[in-house]
Amino acid sequence: MDQEHAAHFSDAYVVQRIGPKQGRYSVQCSPLATSGAWSVGDVSSSYVVFITDPDALELPETDRLKAIYGFSEAQARVARMLAGGGSYKSTARDLFISEDTVRTHVKEIYLKARVNRLPDLVRAVLSLGQVMV
Repeated sequence: MDQEHAAHFSDAYVVQRIGPKQGRYSVQCSPLATSGAWSVGDVSSSYVVFITDPDALELPETDRLKAIYGFSEAQARVARMLAGGGSYKSTARDLFISEDTVRTHVKEIYLKARVNRLPDLVRAVLSLGQVMV
C-alpha cells in the first residue's frame, strides 16, 4: 500500500467466508476525520471498517457518474476503481496510467463530487450502486 493512499483508505483485503454460504468479503479501513465522532458511552472510534460482498455489489456505470457528477470518462473509471476497493497503485496498473495521473484525476473528482477525502468519494459512488442479493 502506498503511503499517501494509506492515510485515507486501506487496500481491500479479501476474506473467505466460513459456513454454508461460500464466497468472500472485502474488508477496508479508513480513519475518521475526528476521533469521538462516533461514540457509544465513553468509548469512541478512530476508524471505520467497510465490509462488503464484492460479488453482490454492482458499481454504477461510468455514464451515470458522468451524468450525475460531470466526470470525464477517465475520471468516472478512476472513481469506480477506487470505490471498488482499488488503491491508487492498483487503479493505475489496471487502467494503464501512472499513479500521478490517478492523483490528478482524483483532485478533479473531489472538486466535482464535492468531497475532500477518499472515504467520502467511495460512499458517494457506492450510494449510486446496487447490491444484488
